Amino acid sequence: MGSLIEPRLKWRIDELNLIKEITLTENKVFIRIELIEDSPGKKAQFKNSIVASLESFGLEQVNVRIDHIDVAANSLKHVDRIFLVASGKGGVGKSTVAVNVATALNRRNYRVGILDADIYGPSIPVLLGAHAAPPGAGSGSAHACFSTWHEIDFHGQPYPP
Repeated sequence: MGSLIEPRLKWRIDELNLIKEITLTENKVFIRIELIEDSPGKKAQFKNSIVASLESFGLEQVNVRIDHIDVAANSLKHVDRIFLVASGKGGVGKSTVAVNVATALNRRNYRVGILDADIYGPSIPVLLGAHAAPPGAGSGSAHACFSTWHEIDFHGQPYPP
């Protein structure tokens, strides 16, 4: 199951925490998965690939339920406050300001998250000393994990890039 890729984000569904339930009894399995992708054709194709894969193990009955997760409604529901660092010009220090504000809030015991959506090359990881790409991130691609925003007091975003 872990090698299945969410059709829209192109990340493994286990990394996105989208496998919600697996029940195995004798030769029967029930799986409930949430997908960000809402296209009926892509959802059916995804479901058929799961069923075919599991039936190859000799299971008599494979039931797969795919629910749509509304990222816009669910991804930030545990975030108390959101602030945006913005400018009409590039190269003015938006990312530096966002990191400094996040650091100051964190030092006051607030839980803080930063989303760097710069498609030309996020600089927040560099400013924070992160040397590895997030799991599933390919070269030249922008990824965000929507299932890991838990109990954040503030969320900042430098914008536009």
